[in-house]
Amino acid sequence: MASSSLESTAPEDSDTDSKDYKVNVNTPVVVAWEGQHTKLDLHFQHDRLTSTAFLKLRATLVLKALSPAKSYLYLFVPPERIQSLTLDESPDPDSIPSNTSKALGSSFTCLRVSLSTTADLIGPRSVNLKPKNQAEGRVLDDLRSLVRSTAFSIFIPHHVLPKARLLCACYGINDRLLRSDPGQLDLACLYEGKGGMKATIGGSDNQSRIAPGNLPQPSGDSPPSYSESGPCPPAIAGPSVLPASKKRRLESSGPVELGDDLLAAMRKMIQEEVRIQVSHEVQKLETRLTDKLDRIVERHTKGWSEELEGTRQEFDDKIEDDFFGVRMKLEDYIKEELTEAEERIVQHLQNTASVHLEFGS
Repeated sequence: MASSSLESTAPEDSDTDSKDYKVNVNTPVVVAWEGQHTKLDLHFQHDRLTSTAFLKLRATLVLKALSPAKSYLYLFVPPERIQSLTLDESPDPDSIPSNTSKALGSSFTCLRVSLSTTADLIGPRSVNLKPKNQAEGRVLDDLRSLVRSTAFSIFIPHHVLPKARLLCACYGINDRLLRSDPGQLDLACLYEGKGGMKATIGGSDNQSRIAPGNLPQPSGDSPPSYSESGPCPPAIAGPSVLPASKKRRLESSGPVELGDDLLAAMRKMIQEEVRIQVSHEVQKLETRLTDKLDRIVERHTKGWSEELEGTRQEFDDKIEDDFFGVRMKLEDYIKEELTEAEERIVQHLQNTASVHLEFGS
């Protein structure tokens, strides 16, 4: 298995410079963990200008309470919970799920995710997450297993995002330079404005409950079974206070000394941003110069064609005039020669002719 290091490739073209600093990907993926795998949708957001990022996985299923409409369940993975994020361009064939090529195509890359704390399962507010049937129950079973795992692999179509963008996000997360995007943590905007809440996964009976609170709350404990969780509690408004968030605010209140490793990582990120920006500017300049050169060549080629056509016409006219002049001179010469020849013949006959007259007796 070969994991990517610090190499990077050139970025894709963007309509505006601001897009060079933002990554916003929505794509189908295959997620593998502990010998299991499932197909989900990945939403990955990274903004280098604000040093924010967020990763979430989405599953689609039909809940009995909301049937027949399809519902979405999300696995929220904030960057603060990611212990390591590695880009693996040559994953071990044995680690690739059998249906990956069918789901994503023959070309894909792999993100290896290791969490310090399990992800949060987010569902619609005050809804019993009981699947409609066994097929939908298997989807929920996969989510229940995945949300308990702290290590999984995400197989992504190769064309979705350039290597440089993925590596830049990996650096920022691994070096603890990125924080969660506040907009992604706002659950009130989910489910058409009805809001979402953290779900408490039950046991093997394919049932779950929604826990109160607006923000994903990290927890190292195993989720309780359905029998322990009790009936669905009413929705409670207001954000929860997270000890981790309070600790982060206290740490940020005073000056922070940056170590050599952190400074080196920051320098690498800045160099990468400068390289990408310079590459983009050079590419735009090259495009402008190429277009200008094409217009100049087209304009001069058109002028040369018109000039050549005029020269050809002048040349044809001159040849025709010269030919006509030569023809006239030749006719005059022939006439003069014929006249002179006629005169010489007449003169010769006059000089040599004699008349003999005979008279009979």
